[in-house]
Parts: sequence; structure tokens; C-alpha cells
Amino acid sequence: MSAVPTPPCAGGTPPGTAPGPVPSGPVPWDPGGLVWRVPTVLAGLGCLAAGAALLLGGRSTDPASALAWLLGVLVAHDAVLGPLGAGAAWLVVRLTRRRRGVGRAVAGGLFVAVCLVLVAVPALFTPGVAGNPTATPRNYGAGLAAALAAVAIATVAIATAATAGAAVHPESRRRAGRWRRASQERRADRDRRAVRWRRADRDRRESRERRAGRWRRAGRAGRPH
Repeated sequence: MSAVPTPPCAGGTPPGTAPGPVPSGPVPWDPGGLVWRVPTVLAGLGCLAAGAALLLGGRSTDPASALAWLLGVLVAHDAVLGPLGAGAAWLVVRLTRRRRGVGRAVAGGLFVAVCLVLVAVPALFTPGVAGNPTATPRNYGAGLAAALAAVAIATVAIATAATAGAAVHPESRRRAGRWRRASQERRADRDRRAVRWRRADRDRRESRERRAGRWRRAGRAGRPH
């Protein structure tokens, strides 16, 4: 089978040269990673030990209530926040498939809104202290509503600007689509050339091995017994 000449950048060794040994076996151990891994792991273990000591040895702590709170957070995340986030992401992608700028704006707005709600939840559900109005000095519900309204306005403005930009510059979108298709075709062509070159290199290697086998058999046949 004749070899298909391709440039060396297509992969493998350059044409006309013997292929080098292929590295095999496990990846060599790199001790340099310990320089930052060991201190990080030790710092994390130290923080866990300090937290456990404060939780179990403190006079004003209740390990049972802390454990219930941690389990409640895990259940709320996996049973409520996780499905809601997945459903919101699916809905955003479904509704904005043809408008990427709008999808990005909506996704960013939802992310900021969720962060605001999570930050405000402790203040919203913290009961006030009798005789101490400074414990909860603000109307946190109204503040959260105002912040969410500002996020919604900013999201609508960004999505509108993205839609207007896409409508004003349709030729730019067409050029971007042509460029992406051309880039994909070039990448696919490089992959095909690399596959052809690897196949040709494998055929050359097998041909050399067959010739070497014939030479060895011819040498053994001409050797006197």
C-alpha cells in the first residue's frame, strides 16, 4: 500500500524517518505536586479539627441541632435547589435556543437573583430580639424585593441590547456562522489527514516488520545445520 504524504504537523513522525519508541506504562510520579498539595490538605484538616473541637467542646453549642441543620441543608440542596436549578437551566436553553445573547443575559440574571436570595434568607427568617431593635434594624423583605427588581431591569436591558445588536448586524452573524463552519471543516480535514498518515505510518511499520521477518527466515534457511 502506498503511503499518503502529509505534512509533519498532521501527527506522528515525519515521512521518511523511523518512528520512535511509543511511551508506555504508568505516568511517572511527579513529586512537585506535593509542594502545594500537602500544605493545602494539612490546612483543611486543621480547619476541620478546629471546627469539631469548637462544636463538641463549646459550652454554648448543641451538636444535635448542628447535625440536624447540616442534614437539612444537604436535603434542601439536593431535593429543592438542585432540581429547580436544572429545570430553570433547561427552560432558559429551551426558550432562547436561537438567541444566545438573551440566554446569557437571563442565565446571568437568574444566577445573581439566586445568590441574593441565599444571602437574604438568614436575615428574613431571623426573629427579632425583644427590647433590642438593632438586632434586625431593616426591612429585609423590601430590600430583597428592590434588589431583585434591579436585577430584573438590568437583565431585560442587556437582553434587549443583545437582541437589537443581532438585528442591526445580521451580516456579522452570517459571517460568524460561515467562519465557524469553515473552522469545523478545516478541523475535520486535519483529523482526516492525521488518520490517513497514521494508517500509512502503520502500513510502513508493518512492511518493515514483514521484510525483517523474511530476512530472518532466509538467514536461518541458509545457515548450515
